[in-house]
Amino acid sequence: MEKNPLDNIPYKEHTFHVFGIDGLNLDELWKKSADILSETYSMTLGHGEVESDGDCYHTTALALFYSTQEVQVTYFDVDKPHIHIEIPWLGSYGDVFVAFSLLKALRALYPSCEIYYNDDIDKGQFVLQEENIHAIMTMCFRNMVYLIENTEKGEHIVVPGMNRNFTVPTKEEFPDLSMEEMTEKAVNMYVDLQWKYMDYEDARTEKVSKKGSDEKQIAALLDNKQDVFVPLCQTVFLFGPDDLCKAVSEKTFLEKTKDCEYIEMADSLQFIMKKMPDNEWDALYDSIDSDEYWVKDLLHNTYLLRWNPLISSFKLDEYREATTKCPDGFSLNWSVYEWEHAEEGDHYYMLRTGDDKAGIIFWGWFTSDPFEGEDWAGKGQPRHYMDMVSVDAVGADDEPRITVEELEAAIPNVDWRKGHSGELLSPEDAQTLRELFNSKLESKE
Repeated sequence: MEKNPLDNIPYKEHTFHVFGIDGLNLDELWKKSADILSETYSMTLGHGEVESDGDCYHTTALALFYSTQEVQVTYFDVDKPHIHIEIPWLGSYGDVFVAFSLLKALRALYPSCEIYYNDDIDKGQFVLQEENIHAIMTMCFRNMVYLIENTEKGEHIVVPGMNRNFTVPTKEEFPDLSMEEMTEKAVNMYVDLQWKYMDYEDARTEKVSKKGSDEKQIAALLDNKQDVFVPLCQTVFLFGPDDLCKAVSEKTFLEKTKDCEYIEMADSLQFIMKKMPDNEWDALYDSIDSDEYWVKDLLHNTYLLRWNPLISSFKLDEYREATTKCPDGFSLNWSVYEWEHAEEGDHYYMLRTGDDKAGIIFWGWFTSDPFEGEDWAGKGQPRHYMDMVSVDAVGADDEPRITVEELEAAIPNVDWRKGHSGELLSPEDAQTLRELFNSKLESKE
């Protein structure tokens, strides 16, 4: 069971307001702050791209390998220019040092600037001294203490991180540690989780439901093809020989593999699984006591979307721009005719029609449930749309992955020449299309 970490959390507001910085140059601020962070704390400053909204400029700052949630920086270039520097409510010592390096840089660049903490202007300016730095850090750490102390037995609290979510450890996991020792351990685990596993791909996850139940669970699909980071899940699916797979609870899986040299716990519930020799993977698969399911029965619905660039509101030039700027994949939304049973996580294949490049041009999955919107064709008909991402797209002027002729030969049950966009494919046709598409990808490599 997971609890909402944002409910009743104290000490959330750690925002500094700095005035008297007329003509602030952000590049100059980054350089000065980086020097202070490096010289004073032996850390390296990083910052995000600056996003502007009129006279407001927003970005983030962090200490490489030491931050957990990033420091929010907002500059208001108005009549009385000022800047907000917000330490995250569960920030690490790295985040606190970043914030104070920014404040010290502002004081160095603008000796007369005024620094206030939160909205306590009546209390006077905030003093940049070590004991105050320590006090802010202590308040951040108290948030972690609060989470640990308010985790009930059998429950876990999950908090967001800049790179990965973190499962807060419970007192039952470390009964021999004092609260101070446990808090320090939890904070260090939180920091490590953000940086230690950056080179690992996340294992694929799917929303699934048990047979006879509408209750959804998150399942991690593990196939032993590469090293993966396995995020929070309730169920683990292991892919074995002949496209079979076994389902087992994550708890049972971790108990079964607690001595496995290829499994490394990243926190209380998330773990790393390194690629095993095939014989050891097969042995692990055989050791799992579970029903066997055909893979095609575990996957989400698969839809066939149709796109005619000659009449669609999504023009060919827009597709060309999307594939050029985002060759690894791009987001869009699409109308889905058979939307009643569609849901977030379902898969689709895009069929280009109406010109000499007809055929399957990319695939992807839906990132939202259906929602009603205006008729893209302007005819006033009710339409349901879904947000989605695309992957493995061909160029706008390239041949399709699979031609219509190949589709007709492989899957004659579908009319590949005409039909509506958002046609639900049968599990058998979806599996055939998936295998055909994957074989085309492999032949291109």
